[in-house]
Amino acid sequence: MIQSKHEDLGFKNYGLDYGNPDFVKYAESFGADGYKPDSVEEFQQTFKKVLNLKGVHLIDLAIDYSLNHEILNLLLKKYSSELKK
Repeated sequence: MIQSKHEDLGFKNYGLDYGNPDFVKYAESFGADGYKPDSVEEFQQTFKKVLNLKGVHLIDLAIDYSLNHEILNLLLKKYSSELKK
């Protein structure tokens, strides 16, 4: 989010490329079950499975932020300005 805001303000990309921790291992370190599905189908199967299980379950979903700038800074401004008319 911060990177897309910086892009909108004309700032250079500097120091905002972070990696994520292994959330599955993190969950497991606390005694929870962790899952990292690689597809929509795998997520749906995992979600249905954990709904019927006891305990704490974490599902780590990857999110593609590459469209944030266009959606949040360009299209949102365009559509909200059209609503004001």
